[in-house]
Order: sequence, then C-alpha cells, then structure tokens
Amino acid sequence: MVVSLSGVLLIVAKGQLGALLGLDVNIGDLIIVFNMTLFGIYSATLRRRPKIHWLSFTFLLALISVVATLPFFVWEHVAVAQLKPTLMTFSALAYASLLPSLAAIVCWNRGVDLVGSNRAAATMHLVAIYGSVLSWFFLGEQLAGFHLLGFILILTGVWMTAR
Repeated sequence: MVVSLSGVLLIVAKGQLGALLGLDVNIGDLIIVFNMTLFGIYSATLRRRPKIHWLSFTFLLALISVVATLPFFVWEHVAVAQLKPTLMTFSALAYASLLPSLAAIVCWNRGVDLVGSNRAAATMHLVAIYGSVLSWFFLGEQLAGFHLLGFILILTGVWMTAR
C-alpha cells in the first residue's frame, strides 16, 4: 500500500513531493477525505452484509443514497441553481446514475467478494492512473516522467498487494 500510495502522491505533487506541504485544503477536499473514509469503512465491513441477493443489496444502497442526498438536492435547487430539463441534463443524470454509481458499486462489491477488502483496497490507487490517462486523452493534458514513475509505483504496489 505504501508503494502504490507513493505513486499517487508523486502524481498529485507533479513530481515534486515537497509541494505536498504547500497544498491548500478546501472544504471540497475535506468532503472527499470524509467520503473516502466512509467508503473504506463500507469496504471493510462489506463481508458482513446481509445474505440477500446482490441486486436487492444494490437497490438498498441506492435508496439510502437518494434519501441521504435529497436534502442537498432540494437546497441546491432552491438556493443555488435549478436543473433545466434538457437532453444534456437527462443524459448527464443517466450517465452518473448508471456507470460511476450503479455499475461501479456492483463491480466493486463483486471484486471484494472475490479477493477480500484488503487486497481490493490497493486497486483504489489505480484511479490516479485512470485520471491521468483520461485527462491526457480527453483534455489534452501532457503526460510527464513523473506520471510514468507514479504509474510504475502504483502498479508495483497493487501487484505486491495482490500477491
């Protein structure tokens, strides 16, 4: 885990690990850290889930998510901005609901079932590789040497954990 985490930190710091000390932390960063903590707890306790069909379990997770986020949606709709019923809006909602939400959690749960939460946890660091490659592909970001070194460290750490 330390090896793959060092690869993530290398990518985040753009090859200058001293830059990590100067990073600004904002409320969004704290929300992400909080959510990562909750997801870690969820993953670690996943083996204790009720003995129900995977689709029923996923439905319950989705229902809990809707109830938990509904007040924030209502607040944002009233106080900040209203969603306009356009094809783009519905497309974005459908994408976010089906791929990164539903499909990802189903695949994650199955992966944890197959290899256990400790070994599956190391694969979370792969997100840094995906993000870097997708940024290069879709946004024209440049890949640098620190990216490649970070990729090597991440993949090495995941490989070591999988053994």
